Amino acid sequence: MSGAFLETQPLGDQAVEGKMLVLVFSVAEGTGGSMFSWHREDTRESLGQKSQRSQRAELEIPVIRESHAGGYYCTADNGYGLIQSEAVNVSMRIPVSHPVLTFSTSGAQAFTGDMVELRCENKRASPPILYRCYHENVTLGSTSVPFGGGASFNLSLTTGHSGNHACEADSGLGAQRHGKDKSNISFHSTKHPPKIRLVNGAHHCNGWVEVEKEGLWGTLCDDGWDMKDVAMVCRELGCGAARHTPAGVLYLPVAEDDRPLFIQVALCNGTEEALAECEQVETFDCGHDEDTGVVCEGG
Repeated sequence: MSGAFLETQPLGDQAVEGKMLVLVFSVAEGTGGSMFSWHREDTRESLGQKSQRSQRAELEIPVIRESHAGGYYCTADNGYGLIQSEAVNVSMRIPVSHPVLTFSTSGAQAFTGDMVELRCENKRASPPILYRCYHENVTLGSTSVPFGGGASFNLSLTTGHSGNHACEADSGLGAQRHGKDKSNISFHSTKHPPKIRLVNGAHHCNGWVEVEKEGLWGTLCDDGWDMKDVAMVCRELGCGAARHTPAGVLYLPVAEDDRPLFIQVALCNGTEEALAECEQVETFDCGHDEDTGVVCEGG
């Protein structure tokens, strides 16, 4: 036997993770039945053998992984002597998978005029990677990263940026957007930070309700308080959907007696963007034992 030759299908020395790789071994001359054998060059591990009366044989690797990168060679023996092919080096290209979108800003929430960094990243994909950033499916920008890693997009927020943002990564093997179940990001577009907060809860989307008037923070009475009011507070604070409205006294320590209690009743219809838009009744017979609380899904 002579003329041993090894090639890959698809042709070329680059394979794509998750696809099939076929190692095709052929000999130019030879008679009779032959034993074909495929091996890793680094470990000389045998990947498989075939006995057949042919000058060509194939070995399929159905789903290749990053660990399959490296050198391969083949041998053939028809009983008259063993011949070996030259090694073929297979490098691996890794497609984009589940890019992640995050955002950062100087404060706990983002408001109009703030500078916000949107970062899109796919840690395993083979470079170069083209990243695109979207707002409600409209492209905000794109950038190519030649050596891997992520890309950042900086926004000076305007009211027009309110809504969902997404990112897409493309390494030339197919584009993917980040998962839409958790990663879409909504910004506030209020012109000023809300004059409302939740205090003493586990996070900023959980606690008793306080509002700010003329530099002082005070509480709200739970008279008439319902889930429409809770939904409005959660929306104003960017805390997602309303969960429930517990009594404020559950968030210890209870407010001091000298802390103001500003609002007896807030008459919200559920469509307002801020508590200030709701009709309000100032306090006349409410104490801190009636302070209201809010729990939102965010935080």
